[in-house]
Amino acid sequence: MIKAIIRYVEKKNWINRRLNEIRGLSGRDREIKMGAFLYDLSIDRATEFVKEELTRQESPFLNVDKPRFFHEIVLLTFWGVKKVIGNQSAVMDEIHRNYSENFNLMKTFSEDNDSLVRRYEIYSDSWDDVWGHQDMLGLEVARYIFGNRDEILKPDITFWLISYIDETIKAVEKVRKIWLSRGIKL
Repeated sequence: MIKAIIRYVEKKNWINRRLNEIRGLSGRDREIKMGAFLYDLSIDRATEFVKEELTRQESPFLNVDKPRFFHEIVLLTFWGVKKVIGNQSAVMDEIHRNYSENFNLMKTFSEDNDSLVRRYEIYSDSWDDVWGHQDMLGLEVARYIFGNRDEILKPDITFWLISYIDETIKAVEKVRKIWLSRGIKL
């Protein structure tokens, strides 16, 4: 319990420090720093989720290709960030640039960006805020993680994926409120 509290305080301090750095910037410099900040936040959340799922004994993700699982969760997280920040293409471009550079992706950045846009469209089309039917999103993400294996039909898989992205969107919304309260505009 104490370790969890310490991690929470450290994470909150990290967020506050980064937002204070961003606050003093404007224009393109602000977009670059905000993209780097949101990239780091996304990687942190995705890593935490994947690590937790791969150590939980009853996890439905234990027998998946681990890099594929991680990268799909990262992309899902980026989609959640995009959902919160809206059409901030320069910030999203910076997130994607960091991703491409940090993971030495084989494709060029523009090819990666195009495939990410397609993936985001699939995610958006399968997420229903009005009726609350996010099961289709869970199935789409599971399809990328598992391929077309039968495991994707297990209800606990979509539950964990939907829960993760819902919590991620809420976390990014909280961070967005903090930066707006500090006068940070994109």
